[in-house]
This record gives sequence, structure tokens and C-alpha cells, in this order.
Amino acid sequence: VSSSAQTILWVATIKEWKRPEIFIRLAKMFPKEKFVMVGGMSKKSNEYYEKIKDMALKVKNLEFRGYLNLEEVEEEFSRAKIFVNTSVQEGFPNTFLQSWRRGIPVVSYIDPDGIIEKESLGHVVSHEKTMVDGLNHWLMNDQNYSQRIRNIFKTEFDVTKKTDQYQDVFKQLSK
Repeated sequence: VSSSAQTILWVATIKEWKRPEIFIRLAKMFPKEKFVMVGGMSKKSNEYYEKIKDMALKVKNLEFRGYLNLEEVEEEFSRAKIFVNTSVQEGFPNTFLQSWRRGIPVVSYIDPDGIIEKESLGHVVSHEKTMVDGLNHWLMNDQNYSQRIRNIFKTEFDVTKKTDQYQDVFKQLSK
């Protein structure tokens, strides 16, 4: 996490099953922290998007950014100190990789392949109370975890490393 990291970030398409209202409630519970919500509307939920936007705009410490292009999203990640995922289900979110590449811990209801817990890449939660606990844990933690998270990202997810591993497999198969 860079020294300019100052926000708690949420990035997703605004859909009911992504549960953005949980992030809005979290912002209210941590009034001294700056929260940023990024997300465009889905094709089917214009009304839900407007409801979430209205809720978010009423919270002083929450900046609602709406839809952003990839470059703008990357800028938001560069300012984040914690990433929050409130979805009930996901595959393997790219937002996790965007976070870990920068050494940002993820506080999430989902844990693809158990990697968050196994590698201490954040905090896996089961309900809002444990999400609050997870945020508190990372807010009180010093920044020493950041380099460790980046190192795990490089080991587990870096494209160059994975390409080298596949080349080794192909060499073995071609013998």
C-alpha cells in the first residue's frame, strides 16, 4: 500500500446480489475514514442503481464515483488502503488481483479457493459484524503486510511467472 493510500474502496457493477448497501452502512460506522464506491448500473437495474446512488450521496465520508473506465478504476486502487467485496457470490474477482498487486488487503464475504485465509491476503467474513471486525483489524495494522501481499501476488498470480510455469509443463510434455 502506498503512502498516499487513504481510502476504503468498493468496486463492482451495482446489482442487488453485490450488496452495495452493506458498504454504505460500513461507511456510516467508520465516519473518520474515507470510503469510495465505484460502480456502473447493470442493464436491468436502473432503479436499484439510483436507490444506491441516493443512499451513498447522503453519507458524508463516502464518495460515490459511479461508472469509471479501467484507467480511472486503477487510479482509485492506487489510493486505496483496503478493498471491500460485499458480494454473496463471485468467481475469482479481478478486483482481488488489482488489490493484491498493490499490497492492498481484501475484506470479503467470498474466498475463492480459500486463498485469502490461506495466504492472509485479507479478511473473510460471514456477516456485517465480522466485516466491521475485519476492517478494524486492517485499519489498526501497520503497513508491514503490504509487501508480503505483493510478494504473494507475484508468486501466485504474476503473468510472467505463470507463463514460465506453463512453458516448463509444455517442455516436459514434449519430451
